[in-house]
Order: sequence, then structure tokens, then C-alpha cells
Amino acid sequence: MLPPIRSKQNPENSNGSWQRQQRGDPPEVRLVTLLAVPSDPIRPCDRAFAIGTLRRVSPYPRTGFPDLAVGLLRMKTFADPIPRLAVWMIVCLPATLSASPEDEQWATAVQHYTRSQWPQAETELNGLLARFPHHPERATASFYLAEAMVQQGKLETAEPQFVAFLESYPQHRFARHALFRAGELAHMNGNQVDAVKLLGKYLQQYPQDELHVYVLPYFAESVLESGDGNRAVALFQEALRKYPQGPLADACRLGLARAQERQGDPAAAQITYEVLCQASGPLAAKASLQLGILLYNQGQHERAIERFQTLLLETPDSPLRPHAWYLSLIHISEPTR
Repeated sequence: MLPPIRSKQNPENSNGSWQRQQRGDPPEVRLVTLLAVPSDPIRPCDRAFAIGTLRRVSPYPRTGFPDLAVGLLRMKTFADPIPRLAVWMIVCLPATLSASPEDEQWATAVQHYTRSQWPQAETELNGLLARFPHHPERATASFYLAEAMVQQGKLETAEPQFVAFLESYPQHRFARHALFRAGELAHMNGNQVDAVKLLGKYLQQYPQDELHVYVLPYFAESVLESGDGNRAVALFQEALRKYPQGPLADACRLGLARAQERQGDPAAAQITYEVLCQASGPLAAKASLQLGILLYNQGQHERAIERFQTLLLETPDSPLRPHAWYLSLIHISEPTR
């Protein structure tokens, strides 16, 4: 699954001094760091970042102080310590501002979210949307709430949250990520008809996108589970061609073998299973078990039993060991997939 989705800030400047926020500090922290060293010059890219951060993530949008800070940032003499210190105080001393209760709760929720404190973030965001349904950040709060649920493993609860977000805010800056999450969760929750629809829509709307490394494998698996084996084979092959070292490459190989087997091509499925078994990845044990079943169905009983015994010896901690042990004893009287 994709890591937590957060707001992206400006990409690195020419000197590489600022990292994208997705795995870095929250923008408030970076802004304070930028302003707290009066001896360092403020470059145009830094000034743009600071202005954008104040307008986007200030926890006190109703007070007017962010606008004051933006005005100071735009001063030609901003490198001087006095206006710089004024902005620093506006950012660092929010307790001195007369913030409304809804903005206080939004600030608290954002703080929990950026710190990956998912249960607390869910509680605060739920409270914000219930108490202040017309808050100016209600759209972003709805997305953050669904994402906080995902990070706690509440996949069935989060799925309709993302769908509702897309229906209410189709033009929001997080709409692309919400469509991805909705399709991903539909796939993981076994709602393959919805997954095919949502993931297919994602591929159509965003034909050149970095998330295809996840979307294509999910889409192929959902297509396979929906019964279209020929299309699934083509999609798995496309995913492996585009992302041979991607995070879901082994899952694609396993899915490809299953699709080939379902389409009546056991020879191709056997080759694909064997490649995955030799890779020694996390799915090797599952591929080995499936390969044993395939060999038995082809009448290669001795090779099948040998494959099960190898699985028992080489993967002592695999949760599939009981299956291999049982099948090796009964010689797979009624193999299931």
C-alpha cells in the first residue's frame, strides 16, 4: 500500500536545500527554520515557499495575521531582522492570537496528522466535521480523515469515505489521490466490480502518472477476479514490462501465473511460477504451493510431492506450511485454489 498521503510542497530548488514534504518536516517546521536564522539570505524560491506555506497551512486563517505575515514577506527589506522577526513571531507564537474554536481544532487535527498520530487525528477530524460542518477546510479534513483510517487498517470504513469525498469535491487538489485510494481499497476489500471501475477511471484520467506502479497491478488483479483472464494476462504483462523492479512486481508474476493457468495455458503458468520460486521473495512460498498443485493436476505426482516437501524444508516459518504438509500427505485428493 502507498505510504500516507500528505500535501506536497515546492520541489527542491537549484541548490537542493528543500526536500518534498511527503517524508520531510511539516511545512510549519521548515518555515520556522527558514525564518529563524537572520544571517541567512532569503532567496526568491524561499520567499515563494514561505508565502505559499502561510496561505496554505496556517492554522489560524480567520485572524488576519497570515495576511500580515505575507505582506512582510513581500517587503524588499525582508532580509532585515525586524520584519523577519515579526513573521517568525506570527508563526511561532499562535497562542497569542485570538483564534476561533474551529481553527483551534483544525490546527490540532493537522498537528496529529503530520505527526502520524492516526487515532488522535481521526478523533479530532471527526469532531471538527461534526461540530463545524461549514469550516473552510472541511474538504481537506474529509480527505485526512479517510487517510487516517487507512493508516490504522480501517479499510472497509475508509473506502466509502473516499468515494464520498470524490462525489463532493471532484476538483479538489487531493481528488487524484482519493480516486487512487478508493480503487485500491475496493480491490483490497474484495469489491472487484467497483475496483475495476475506479482503477480503470484512474488510468484513463491520468495516463502518465507515477502511481501506475500500483494501479496497474491492482487493476489487473481485479480484472482477473472479475473473470476476464485474457485481459488480466495482458495487464499483468504490461505492468511487468513497465515496472520490472516495482514494489508489486512479484505480485504481478503470481497474478500472471494464475491468469495463465485459468486460461488453460499450464506450461506458461509453470514457467512463471518457477521464476517466482527462484526469486526467493515474500511470495515465493505461495508460488511454490501453487506450482505443486499445478504439477499434480498435470499428472506429475512425484514432482508435486517433491515441491511440497521442499516448501516444508525451506520455509519453516511460512504460514503455508500446514497446507503443504496436508497436501503432501493426501496426495492432493481434491486440490483447491
